[in-house]
Amino acid sequence: MRVIPARLRTLMLKTAGAEIGQSTRILEGGYYYGDLSRLRIGSGVFINVAVDLFPTGGIHIGNNAAIGPRTLISTAHHSTTNADRRGGRQKFSPVTIGDGAWLGANVTVLGGVVIGEGAVIAAGSLVTRDCDPHTLYAGTPAKLVKRLDHSSDRAELTPSLHAVDELQDLPSVQGQRSAR
Repeated sequence: MRVIPARLRTLMLKTAGAEIGQSTRILEGGYYYGDLSRLRIGSGVFINVAVDLFPTGGIHIGNNAAIGPRTLISTAHHSTTNADRRGGRQKFSPVTIGDGAWLGANVTVLGGVVIGEGAVIAAGSLVTRDCDPHTLYAGTPAKLVKRLDHSSDRAELTPSLHAVDELQDLPSVQGQRSAR
């Protein structure tokens, strides 16, 4: 069920201070909380269902990026220096997602991370460090799997699902499949 149509959702985010480019589509079910004036979404971006964004530290999503369902991008973290309260004072660090990047389903991106242009983050990954442009990262924490060709096919602006085929050779993915 669609509670709020995509166009109205985009308008509401803009009214709250977010900058959103043309031809961007944001599907339903996500939570957007914190300082929305620190949210910058480029043109031609696709944000799937149930994506949660916490942009108080600043989130910039480049043009033609794609964000998979149930992804979390959080700029918040906590100080752990106080022995009496390890989840101490909240701090914020920006997240940048480059043009044409693709984050698969159930990805978590922590503050202070830059995901390079054309990078692919495999489903279920936890991104705790920067990811180079035109690469495939997978795992928890996300690690470099391979470098990708950075020639451009303008006929297809959405990332190819064939990148997921590269994951079949990973031991952790094979173990997950055999456990099913």
